[in-house]
Order: sequence, then C-alpha cells, then structure tokens
Amino acid sequence: MRSFSELLTEYTRRAGISDSELARSIGVRRQTIFRWKEGVVSRPRHRDDVLALAKRLRLTPEERDELLLAAHADAPGQLAVADARTSGVFGQQFREGSHRVKECASSQAGNSLPGARAPCN
Repeated sequence: MRSFSELLTEYTRRAGISDSELARSIGVRRQTIFRWKEGVVSRPRHRDDVLALAKRLRLTPEERDELLLAAHADAPGQLAVADARTSGVFGQQFREGSHRVKECASSQAGNSLPGARAPCN
C-alpha cells in the first residue's frame, strides 16, 4: 500500500494544482499541504480534509478510497467508525443501532424499580 504522502503527491501533480491553490480550496494552510506531501505529518487529523482533497483533485471513487485508507492506515478503528456512520448498508445499521441504544437508555431511565432494565434486543 502506498503512503498518504505518495498518493497526495501523485494526485496533485496529475491535477496540475499548486500547494497554495489546493490549500485555499480546502481551507488549510499551504504548509499543511507541504507537510502532508513530505510525510512530515503522516496523515490529516480529520477525515473531512481527505474527502475535500479527493473532491478538489477530482479523484475517482477508487482513488478516494485508496487515499482514505492511506490516510488512516495507522488508525484503522477511526476510519471504520467514521465510515460506518456515513456509508452503505453497514452505516445504516450503525445509525439504527445507535438510535436503538438511545431508546434503550431512555426506557431504562424511566423505570421506577432500581436495577430494572427494559429488554434491548
């Protein structure tokens, strides 16, 4: 798997866009883009920054996914949680599951008997 910095450098070169222009368009400093490309900072802190890069660089869905994976290779749990909340059938199940947990907590809070729990299956 290629690193985030390698991918970003390749995609930026291919798009013919300067670091300054890319930084302005996604709302970060030019030095941030430079640090990502040089590998000084291994990955962006926020998934939204990677998505903004992908959009600005006009990446295909496959290229965007590769960039996301490279950006979060050292934090796979973070990527999985972010993806689960936002994408596909699993994301829908995750969101519904989160809602279900809130329902269970609400129903448990309304119980008058100490320690009594509503079934949350």
